[in-house]
Amino acid sequence: MSPDARPTAPRDWAQVLDELERHADAPGLAAGWEAPAELGPLPDDLAARAQELVTAQQRAIRRLTDQRRRVAAHLDAVDVIAPARSRAVYLDLDA
Repeated sequence: MSPDARPTAPRDWAQVLDELERHADAPGLAAGWEAPAELGPLPDDLAARAQELVTAQQRAIRRLTDQRRRVAAHLDAVDVIAPARSRAVYLDLDA
């Protein structure tokens, strides 16, 4: 591949940001993500876009954390409800 045919770093970073933006609402998908070393540093003209992505991911994390707390509260409420009977009851349908 000739050097002219190879994508430039900003376009490569733009593609990486495109992919991360598609998954911004699912923070678990980006967990442990590291920038590919071959891309080099993030170009200055993409820094604002990258910061917007970080902000969107932080919002998604907060939203998921809130949802997790609500589910935990519901599960705690269910655990408090005492069963109607303290022993198992069986119904013999064959007899």
